[in-house]
This record gives sequence, C-alpha cells and structure tokens, in this order.
Amino acid sequence: MTSISNIANQSVLIRFLNPLLALLLVLTLASAAVALYRDQQNREAVAAAQISRVAEQMASRLDRFFTPVADDILLIRQWAQNGSLPIHEPVMLAAKLSPLMQNHPQVYAFSLWRQGRPAFMLVREGGTLLLGVEEKRAGLSVGVKPSSLSDSPTPVIAFTG
Repeated sequence: MTSISNIANQSVLIRFLNPLLALLLVLTLASAAVALYRDQQNREAVAAAQISRVAEQMASRLDRFFTPVADDILLIRQWAQNGSLPIHEPVMLAAKLSPLMQNHPQVYAFSLWRQGRPAFMLVREGGTLLLGVEEKRAGLSVGVKPSSLSDSPTPVIAFTG
C-alpha cells in the first residue's frame, strides 16, 4: 500500500506543480518582455540624445563658420548705404574687399552684378585674389583685368556678355 500512496502523493504533487510551473513560466516571459521593452526605450532615448547633441554641435560649428562672414556682409551693406563702397572704381573696391576675403577662407568669391551680368568679381585662387571687371567698349561687354592686384601677374577673369 505504500507504493499506491506514494503514487497518489506524486500525482497530487504533479497536479499541484504543473500550474505552479506554468505560472512561473508566464511570469518569467512577462519579465523578459518588460525588460526588452525598457531596453528598446532606453536605446531610443540614447539615440535621440546623441542625435540632439550632434545637431547642436553642427549648429554651433555652422554658426562659427558663417557668423563672421555674415557680419562682414552687414559691414559691406553699411558701406554701400553710406556711400563709402567705391563700386565704380574696381581697384579701390578690390583693395577694400581683399582684407575681408583674406580673413575668411570659407569665402571663395565676391561679385557685383549689373543688369544680370557680372560687373565686378574678386575670386580666391590658391593664395592670391583675382580681379575681374566688366568694361564697356563700343557697346560690347569685354572682360578685363587690371595689371595687378598684387605685385605678381595673375590670370585674367573674362566675363562673356
């Protein structure tokens, strides 16, 4: 009879353990799901913080890059408004604008346009600045360049009209 009672006790124990094991499995899976969900939320938060930080750094770098140029553009505008920008005297205009361009390596060229065509252009070519000026001769627009902006000869910038 002891073997029958052992079998009966084991059967009751198995019937009692099955729901307990099922509950333990459900709780483990639920805990794993919550952990995975929180991990995904943390990853998204970290990624958003990194993107925000990089965007702020880029905005700051762009500000440092463009702000000095924007300030000089406002200065040139003031010169134009108060009449101290010699727009009809290309060599003097180049002399006035050259220091501004030399202070800003990010500026490649400065140009003035008249009637849809370039009338004046100051262009950076390596370490030198090239000057191009539109000159009217007998009703034709011809690109010319003064003999020198510096002491060394530089190529001509020709404007086609």
